[in-house]
Amino acid sequence: MTFRVRSSYNLNIRTLDSSNVDEKQMTGHSRGYFPYTPMSVEGTYKIPESHIYNKGFSKSLSDRWNNLLPDVPYIKNWFGTRIMYSDIHINDAYKNGYRVFRKTNSVDYTREYGEITKLISLNSNLLIIFEHGIAVAPVN
Repeated sequence: MTFRVRSSYNLNIRTLDSSNVDEKQMTGHSRGYFPYTPMSVEGTYKIPESHIYNKGFSKSLSDRWNNLLPDVPYIKNWFGTRIMYSDIHINDAYKNGYRVFRKTNSVDYTREYGEITKLISLNSNLLIIFEHGIAVAPVN
């Protein structure tokens, strides 16, 4: 029995669908329905229905998503002048404070001297070596 269907969805009863290559290799034939494929009770013909849109009969457009992105090829995060520090270590504590880094435990320095290249511990201070300068920061 053949009947005409006019809808915005193509249930793939008009032709064979060869777009799913993996399915064609597994079953040995393209997806399709009678009269384009034979009526058979074999397992290879028991496939789920197709949900391919038929753009010829579609009267509506798809959903439009507007993403707010800057007009650049990529977004780059640069943290070349950031120093992160851990929590204070307490002797005989169950948790090692040196291993806990929080998002708010950081200091950002200006870029006027370039990127940080090296950190050196100097007595109770931190010697910060930039590309074009040196700074000293007190530690707790």
